[in-house]
Amino acid sequence: MTLNLKQISFTTPKSLAPTFADSISDFVDSVSWKNNDSTSTTEIVAFITNPSNELSIKKVIKLVSKVANIKIPKVKLETKKIENVTVSQVLHLSPIKVGRFVILGGNRSTKHYLPSIRLNIPAGEAFGSGRHETTKGCIIALNKIDKFFSKNKPRRGLDMGSGSGILAMVMAKLWNMPIVASDIDPISTRVCNENLKKNGLRSNIFAISSKGYNHRRIKSYEYDIVASNILARPLVKLSRDLGIVLRPGGIIILSGFLIKDKNWVMNAHLRQGFYFIKEIIIGDWVTLILRRSL
Repeated sequence: MTLNLKQISFTTPKSLAPTFADSISDFVDSVSWKNNDSTSTTEIVAFITNPSNELSIKKVIKLVSKVANIKIPKVKLETKKIENVTVSQVLHLSPIKVGRFVILGGNRSTKHYLPSIRLNIPAGEAFGSGRHETTKGCIIALNKIDKFFSKNKPRRGLDMGSGSGILAMVMAKLWNMPIVASDIDPISTRVCNENLKKNGLRSNIFAISSKGYNHRRIKSYEYDIVASNILARPLVKLSRDLGIVLRPGGIIILSGFLIKDKNWVMNAHLRQGFYFIKEIIIGDWVTLILRRSL
Protein backbone atom coordinates (compact mmCIF):
# COMPACT_ATOMS: atom_id res chain seq x y z
CA MET A 1 0.00 0.00 0.00
CA THR A 2 0.98 3.66 -0.40
CA LEU A 3 0.97 5.77 2.73
CA ASN A 4 1.11 9.54 3.08
CA LEU A 5 3.11 10.38 6.20
CA LYS A 6 3.72 13.71 7.81
CA GLN A 7 7.43 14.36 8.32
CA ILE A 8 8.38 16.63 11.19
CA SER A 9 11.93 17.92 11.46
CA PHE A 10 13.76 20.43 13.62
CA THR A 11 17.35 21.25 14.63
CA THR A 12 18.59 21.01 18.21
CA PRO A 13 21.90 21.02 20.07
CA LYS A 14 23.42 17.59 19.62
CA SER A 15 23.55 16.99 23.38
CA LEU A 16 19.77 17.43 23.63
CA ALA A 17 18.82 15.20 20.70
CA PRO A 18 18.05 12.13 22.87
CA THR A 19 15.92 14.25 25.20
CA PHE A 20 13.88 15.79 22.38
CA ALA A 21 13.47 12.42 20.66
CA ASP A 22 12.33 10.86 23.92
CA SER A 23 9.85 13.66 24.59
CA ILE A 24 8.01 13.27 21.27
CA SER A 25 8.23 9.47 21.03
CA ASP A 26 4.65 8.90 22.23
CA PHE A 27 3.23 11.09 19.45
CA VAL A 28 5.19 9.83 16.45
CA ASP A 29 5.55 6.57 14.56
CA SER A 30 9.33 6.85 14.24
CA VAL A 31 12.01 9.32 15.25
CA SER A 32 15.73 9.51 14.45
CA TRP A 33 18.69 11.87 14.27
CA LYS A 34 22.24 11.79 12.89
CA ASN A 35 25.43 12.28 14.85
CA ASN A 36 27.85 14.48 12.95
CA ASP A 37 31.09 15.12 14.80
CA SER A 38 31.80 18.26 12.77
CA THR A 39 28.82 20.23 14.12
CA SER A 40 27.30 21.01 17.52
CA THR A 41 23.72 20.61 16.27
CA THR A 42 21.72 17.82 14.69
CA GLU A 43 18.42 17.46 12.84
CA ILE A 44 15.68 15.32 14.39
CA VAL A 45 13.32 13.72 11.87
CA ALA A 46 10.04 12.07 12.86
CA PHE A 47 7.08 10.61 10.97
CA ILE A 48 3.44 10.59 12.06
CA THR A 49 0.26 9.08 10.62
CA ASN A 50 -2.08 10.99 12.94
CA PRO A 51 -2.15 14.71 11.99
CA SER A 52 -3.91 15.56 15.26
CA ASN A 53 -0.61 14.89 17.07
CA GLU A 54 1.12 17.86 15.40
CA LEU A 55 -0.02 20.34 18.05
CA SER A 56 1.00 18.00 20.88
CA ILE A 57 4.47 17.59 19.37
CA LYS A 58 4.95 21.35 19.10
CA LYS A 59 3.82 21.83 22.70
CA VAL A 60 6.25 19.18 23.95
CA ILE A 61 9.12 20.72 21.97
CA LYS A 62 8.28 24.09 23.49
CA LEU A 63 8.19 22.63 27.00
CA VAL A 64 11.53 20.80 26.65
CA SER A 65 13.14 23.95 25.21
CA LYS A 66 11.90 25.93 28.20
CA VAL A 67 13.27 23.38 30.68
CA ALA A 68 16.61 23.24 28.81
CA ASN A 69 16.69 27.06 28.63
CA ILE A 70 17.22 27.21 24.84
CA LYS A 71 15.43 28.95 22.00
CA ILE A 72 12.43 26.99 20.70
CA PRO A 73 13.52 25.32 17.45
CA LYS A 74 11.60 26.00 14.24
CA VAL A 75 9.54 22.94 13.30
CA LYS A 76 9.27 22.02 9.61
CA LEU A 77 6.25 19.99 8.39
CA GLU A 78 6.20 18.07 5.09
CA THR A 79 4.09 15.30 3.55
CA LYS A 80 6.03 12.26 2.34
CA LYS A 81 4.61 9.46 0.16
CA ILE A 82 5.86 6.05 1.30
CA GLU A 83 5.42 3.12 -1.08
CA ASN A 84 4.90 -0.60 -0.30
CA VAL A 85 4.34 -0.49 3.44
CA THR A 86 1.91 -2.36 5.65
CA VAL A 87 -0.22 -0.78 8.34
CA SER A 88 1.49 -2.89 11.00
CA GLN A 89 4.77 -1.22 10.18
CA VAL A 90 3.54 2.21 11.18
CA LEU A 91 0.94 1.62 13.88
CA HIS A 92 1.78 0.73 17.48
CA LEU A 93 -1.57 -0.40 18.86
CA SER A 94 -0.75 -3.94 19.96
CA PRO A 95 -0.75 -4.58 23.73
CA ILE A 96 2.61 -4.56 25.51
CA LYS A 97 3.46 -6.49 28.67
CA VAL A 98 5.66 -4.95 31.36
CA GLY A 99 6.00 -6.86 34.61
CA ARG A 100 2.51 -7.76 35.82
CA PHE A 101 0.89 -5.20 33.53
CA VAL A 102 -0.58 -5.28 30.05
CA ILE A 103 -0.89 -1.80 28.55
CA LEU A 104 -3.23 -1.13 25.65
CA GLY A 105 -2.89 1.74 23.21
CA GLY A 106 -6.29 1.06 21.67
CA ASN A 107 -9.28 -1.25 21.85
CA ARG A 108 -7.40 -4.52 21.59
CA SER A 109 -8.07 -7.79 23.40
CA THR A 110 -5.83 -8.81 26.31
CA LYS A 111 -7.21 -12.34 26.63
CA HIS A 112 -3.80 -13.91 25.87
CA TYR A 113 -2.24 -12.00 28.81
CA LEU A 114 -4.54 -13.05 31.64
CA PRO A 115 -4.16 -12.86 34.65
CA SER A 116 -2.10 -9.71 34.04
CA ILE A 117 -3.23 -6.30 35.30
CA ARG A 118 -4.73 -4.29 32.45
CA LEU A 119 -4.36 -0.55 31.79
CA ASN A 120 -5.74 1.31 28.77
CA ILE A 121 -3.55 4.30 27.95
CA PRO A 122 -3.74 5.55 24.35
CA ALA A 123 -0.93 7.74 23.03
CA GLY A 124 -2.12 11.32 23.23
CA GLU A 125 -1.13 14.78 24.39
CA ALA A 126 0.83 13.58 27.44
CA PHE A 127 3.99 11.47 27.72
CA GLY A 128 3.64 7.92 29.02
CA SER A 129 2.07 5.20 26.87
CA GLY A 130 4.28 2.50 28.39
CA ARG A 131 6.36 2.02 25.25
CA HIS A 132 9.39 4.12 26.07
CA GLU A 133 12.35 2.61 27.92
CA THR A 134 12.07 4.98 30.87
CA THR A 135 8.39 4.22 31.46
CA LYS A 136 9.06 0.49 31.18
CA GLY A 137 11.95 0.83 33.62
CA CYS A 138 9.74 2.57 36.18
CA ILE A 139 6.99 -0.05 35.87
CA ILE A 140 9.54 -2.85 36.30
CA ALA A 141 10.93 -1.04 39.36
CA LEU A 142 7.47 -0.67 40.91
CA ASN A 143 6.96 -4.40 40.42
CA LYS A 144 10.19 -5.11 42.32
CA ILE A 145 9.72 -3.13 45.54
CA ASP A 146 7.00 -5.22 47.23
CA LYS A 147 9.61 -6.75 49.55
CA PHE A 148 10.18 -3.37 51.21
CA PHE A 149 6.54 -3.32 52.29
CA SER A 150 6.17 -6.92 53.49
CA LYS A 151 5.09 -5.86 57.01
CA ASN A 152 3.08 -2.73 56.23
CA LYS A 153 1.81 -1.90 52.76
CA PRO A 154 2.54 1.61 51.44
CA ARG A 155 -0.07 4.16 52.50
CA ARG A 156 0.41 6.96 49.97
CA GLY A 157 2.20 7.53 46.67
CA LEU A 158 3.27 10.44 44.47
CA ASP A 159 3.86 10.50 40.72
CA MET A 160 5.95 13.62 40.05
CA GLY A 161 5.89 14.57 36.36
CA SER A 162 2.95 12.27 35.81
CA GLY A 163 2.23 12.89 32.12
CA SER A 164 -0.48 10.42 31.14
CA GLY A 165 -0.68 9.20 34.76
CA ILE A 166 0.61 5.74 33.92
CA LEU A 167 2.91 5.38 36.95
CA ALA A 168 0.24 6.67 39.33
CA MET A 169 -2.16 4.10 37.89
CA VAL A 170 0.39 1.30 38.27
CA MET A 171 0.84 2.22 41.95
CA ALA A 172 -2.92 2.36 42.48
CA LYS A 173 -3.36 -1.08 40.91
CA LEU A 174 -0.53 -2.62 42.93
CA TRP A 175 -1.35 -1.19 46.37
CA ASN A 176 -4.85 0.37 46.23
CA MET A 177 -3.65 3.51 48.01
CA PRO A 178 -4.30 7.24 47.54
CA ILE A 179 -1.91 8.88 45.08
CA VAL A 180 -1.18 12.40 43.91
CA ALA A 181 -0.30 12.70 40.20
CA SER A 182 1.43 16.01 39.49
CA ASP A 183 2.63 17.57 36.24
CA ILE A 184 3.85 21.04 35.33
CA ASP A 185 1.73 20.96 32.14
CA PRO A 186 -2.06 21.53 32.57
CA ILE A 187 -2.73 19.63 29.33
CA SER A 188 -1.03 16.57 30.80
CA THR A 189 -3.18 16.93 33.91
CA ARG A 190 -6.32 16.96 31.75
CA VAL A 191 -5.17 13.88 29.83
CA CYS A 192 -4.29 12.17 33.10
CA ASN A 193 -7.82 12.75 34.41
CA GLU A 194 -9.26 11.32 31.19
CA ASN A 195 -7.10 8.20 31.59
CA LEU A 196 -8.06 7.84 35.25
CA LYS A 197 -11.74 7.86 34.27
CA LYS A 198 -11.10 5.36 31.46
CA ASN A 199 -9.41 2.98 33.92
CA GLY A 200 -11.80 3.48 36.84
CA LEU A 201 -9.19 5.09 39.09
CA ARG A 202 -10.58 8.59 39.73
CA SER A 203 -11.30 7.71 43.38
CA ASN A 204 -7.68 6.63 44.05
CA ILE A 205 -5.70 9.33 42.25
CA PHE A 206 -5.85 13.12 42.50
CA ALA A 207 -4.29 14.83 39.45
CA ILE A 208 -2.92 18.37 39.81
CA SER A 209 -0.81 20.86 37.88
CA SER A 210 2.21 21.93 39.90
CA LYS A 211 5.76 23.16 39.43
CA GLY A 212 7.74 20.75 41.55
CA TYR A 213 6.78 19.90 45.12
CA ASN A 214 5.42 23.31 46.18
CA HIS A 215 1.71 22.62 45.72
CA ARG A 216 -0.18 22.58 49.02
CA ARG A 217 -1.79 19.25 48.07
CA ILE A 218 1.65 17.66 47.77
CA LYS A 219 3.07 19.24 50.93
CA SER A 220 0.06 18.12 52.99
CA TYR A 221 1.31 14.52 53.13
CA GLU A 222 4.34 12.30 53.48
CA TYR A 223 4.76 9.57 50.89
CA ASP A 224 5.94 5.96 51.02
CA ILE A 225 6.67 5.84 47.28
CA VAL A 226 7.59 8.63 44.88
CA ALA A 227 8.07 7.92 41.16
CA SER A 228 9.52 10.64 38.95
CA ASN A 229 10.16 10.04 35.25
CA ILE A 230 11.37 13.44 34.05
CA LEU A 231 14.66 14.92 32.82
CA ALA A 232 18.01 14.72 34.60
CA ARG A 233 18.32 18.45 35.35
CA PRO A 234 14.93 18.90 37.07
CA LEU A 235 15.48 15.65 39.00
CA VAL A 236 18.72 17.07 40.41
CA LYS A 237 17.11 20.44 41.10
CA LEU A 238 14.16 18.86 42.94
CA SER A 239 16.16 16.31 44.96
CA ARG A 240 16.12 18.37 48.18
CA ASP A 241 12.36 18.92 48.04
CA LEU A 242 11.84 15.20 47.38
CA GLY A 243 13.71 14.41 50.58
CA ILE A 244 11.26 16.57 52.53
CA VAL A 245 8.05 14.86 51.34
CA LEU A 246 9.26 11.22 51.49
CA ARG A 247 8.76 9.26 54.70
CA PRO A 248 11.82 7.76 56.43
CA GLY A 249 12.29 4.35 54.81
CA GLY A 250 10.34 5.46 51.72
CA ILE A 251 11.26 4.41 48.19
CA ILE A 252 11.99 6.68 45.22
CA ILE A 253 12.05 5.60 41.58
CA LEU A 254 13.84 7.98 39.22
CA SER A 255 14.07 7.86 35.43
CA GLY A 256 14.03 9.98 32.29
CA PHE A 257 17.81 10.25 31.85
CA LEU A 258 20.62 8.58 29.92
CA ILE A 259 23.41 6.39 31.29
CA LYS A 260 25.86 9.31 31.02
CA ASP A 261 23.76 11.29 33.53
CA LYS A 262 23.29 8.47 36.06
CA ASN A 263 26.01 9.52 38.52
CA TRP A 264 24.91 13.16 38.40
CA VAL A 265 21.33 12.24 39.29
CA MET A 266 22.26 9.61 41.86
CA ASN A 267 24.85 11.73 43.69
CA ALA A 268 22.35 14.58 44.05
CA HIS A 269 20.00 12.21 45.88
CA LEU A 270 22.68 10.48 47.94
CA ARG A 271 23.51 13.90 49.38
CA GLN A 272 19.90 14.14 50.63
CA GLY A 273 20.19 10.97 52.73
CA PHE A 274 18.97 8.39 50.20
CA TYR A 275 20.86 5.20 49.53
CA PHE A 276 21.13 3.12 46.39
CA ILE A 277 19.05 -0.07 46.00
CA LYS A 278 19.05 -1.04 42.32
CA GLU A 279 19.38 0.23 38.76
CA ILE A 280 17.49 -0.92 35.67
CA ILE A 281 19.07 -0.19 32.29
CA ILE A 282 17.05 -0.53 29.08
CA GLY A 283 18.94 0.59 25.98
CA ASP A 284 20.66 3.89 26.80
CA TRP A 285 18.19 4.77 29.57
CA VAL A 286 18.46 4.29 33.33
CA THR A 287 15.92 3.81 36.12
CA LEU A 288 17.16 4.12 39.71
CA ILE A 289 15.60 2.69 42.88
CA LEU A 290 16.73 4.46 46.07
CA ARG A 291 15.51 4.52 49.65
CA ARG A 292 15.45 7.18 52.33
CA SER A 293 17.30 6.25 55.50
CA LEU A 294 15.16 5.38 58.52
